[in-house]
Amino acid sequence: MMKVLVAKDGSRRAIAWSNTVLLNNYGAVIHVIATGVDVTKRKEVEQKLKEAVFGPGALQPRLDKFSQELKGANQQLLELE
Repeated sequence: MMKVLVAKDGSRRAIAWSNTVLLNNYGAVIHVIATGVDVTKRKEVEQKLKEAVFGPGALQPRLDKFSQELKGANQQLLELE
């Protein structure tokens, strides 16, 4: 699970959370371990990589083309019925 939190300095930080529940022999919860890792830099790098690969606005034409191909394939399936 990921949450965006606001730090004391006002910056926004992306935190990836992991929770682990420890049970005793009877199945009762005895501990909950929560770990948060700041993944803000990783998210920034991922965004820059997407922009480098696809360029600004370059993804939409690909999505439009794919959408048209799906519509065509769907029409062919309907005609087979």
